[in-house]
Amino acid sequence: MEMTKVKLSALFIALIPLLGSPVIHAETTAAPVLENRAAQGDITTPGGARRLTGDQTEALRASLINKPAKNVILLIGDGMGDSEITAARNYAEGAGGFFKGIDALPLTGQYTHYSLDKKTGKPDYVTDSAASATAWTSGVKTYNGALGVDIHENAHQTILELAKAAGLATGNVSTAELQDATPRRWWRM
Repeated sequence: MEMTKVKLSALFIALIPLLGSPVIHAETTAAPVLENRAAQGDITTPGGARRLTGDQTEALRASLINKPAKNVILLIGDGMGDSEITAARNYAEGAGGFFKGIDALPLTGQYTHYSLDKKTGKPDYVTDSAASATAWTSGVKTYNGALGVDIHENAHQTILELAKAAGLATGNVSTAELQDATPRRWWRM
């Protein structure tokens, strides 16, 4: 009984800031984000990011020959996948909508989202931030909880470490705490 009182008290305290918040209701609120959420554009074709068909490797390689990249920016939306972007796009722009920023990028990419079982090396379909960050910073899949090593505990360099060794300037900007696995993977202690 005492624990229930503590839980209810904590819940009440957590909800206090909401008491002063305005109520948003689609039928009575004239907020711009809610006014025009009907389908936009041609809803008979997939909206959102431009989808290219076929292997684009050769076309990309040809466009880069003798033109090294001036800068490379890798933007990680931690925990943000296609389903989260699509939900936000549908909410803000309606079905068939288009984000002027992320949907207009010339190149985006994805990788398979699984870690490996440390003992068997087989896919573990529920990955954590450490294994995921290791995969996209070094190209090596690992087990959950591992940061910067493969399933055999061999260390692997990040793309930032390789760039720095090649004399390039590097950086890491994060809105998360730097000891979180996603930003933490960029440097060694």
